[in-house]
Amino acid sequence: MAVTFPTASLLPIAGNGSQLGPHLSRSGYTCLAVYLAVVCLLSVAGNAVVIFLYARYQSLHNVVNIFLLNICVADIIVAVLGTPLSLASSVAGHWLFGSAGCSWYGFICTFSGCAQIVGIAAVSLQRFFFVVKPFVARRLTTGGALVCVGFTWAYSLVAALPPALGWSEFVLEGAGTSCSVNWQTGSRSYTFFIFVMILVLPLSIIVFSYSQVLVTVKKMAKCQVGNRRFRRADKKVTIMVVVMMITFMVSWSPYAILALYSAFGNSAYLPPLVTTLPAMFAKASTAYNPVIYFLLHDKFREALCYLLTCRRFERNLAIGPTTNPCKNNAILPSTLRAKLGFPLRAKSKGGEEKLQAVGSVRASLHPPGATV
Repeated sequence: MAVTFPTASLLPIAGNGSQLGPHLSRSGYTCLAVYLAVVCLLSVAGNAVVIFLYARYQSLHNVVNIFLLNICVADIIVAVLGTPLSLASSVAGHWLFGSAGCSWYGFICTFSGCAQIVGIAAVSLQRFFFVVKPFVARRLTTGGALVCVGFTWAYSLVAALPPALGWSEFVLEGAGTSCSVNWQTGSRSYTFFIFVMILVLPLSIIVFSYSQVLVTVKKMAKCQVGNRRFRRADKKVTIMVVVMMITFMVSWSPYAILALYSAFGNSAYLPPLVTTLPAMFAKASTAYNPVIYFLLHDKFREALCYLLTCRRFERNLAIGPTTNPCKNNAILPSTLRAKLGFPLRAKSKGGEEKLQAVGSVRASLHPPGATV
């Protein structure tokens, strides 16, 4: 079947050439489509599981997890509202959704990408206050965390919306199956503005936060009180956020370098494959965070294990299968029931089981001010 392409007058393309012919071979577009389908599936499934676990288990309802959930929402927005457009266009071998669709795709990807990096910066600040200024961190309630999350989205909207309003523009890029800001011939002032908003400010916050955390942890290691305050679980959450930040930067750095080269150099003669791969590599960042959560966040991993196995489970302890294991979540051991927010059962003197308030147990597991 012949592949048709829109004319250059209908839809501009950034950087490398015209739309009047294909930019990749048919097999190249097929590989792009398969790659995007895998990324989209993993991102939607992984982030949806994280959101479901947060909604299902009360023990996950704390300040730091609100910030992590915010990043998951940003990831799933791209996977649901943006990636399918590029996937369908890769299957067809050209952009299918016209100028309005290009603007929508470019806005969604820019908006959500900004929300991801600003969300990571917000988690970095939370870790900074938790480790360096713990008494200040205790004042951050759930309501305060939600206000901070709202600010990250308002900030991202300010950064991503201008091209849709006429300050620069969204155009096709790479192989002609995705859209982004017009880095090459668009507004230089907006290019400078968005790089400051998306890279300079968030990265400055992240570097400052973790440099202070590192200095404080070294000081705390010299005293027993500091060691108790910065528990193993706190260290693992801090390490997890660092891994998230590094993964995000590794994913997006090639695209950022290409965008800078396009804005201040000459990318017109770069092969389409070279201008396509960095954008495709960056899109995979939406699928990484759920894997990081399940590998490095103990509570998310415990909740997922129970969700998948529906049997008695406790960290470092294997308990044999039971009959009707999922009924009313009654088979959970007491410590895990408390961690996951279920009522705790206790035996009375007469041997009859009755529900016991779990507040005191959870308070002992999660002392005031703890956010992990």
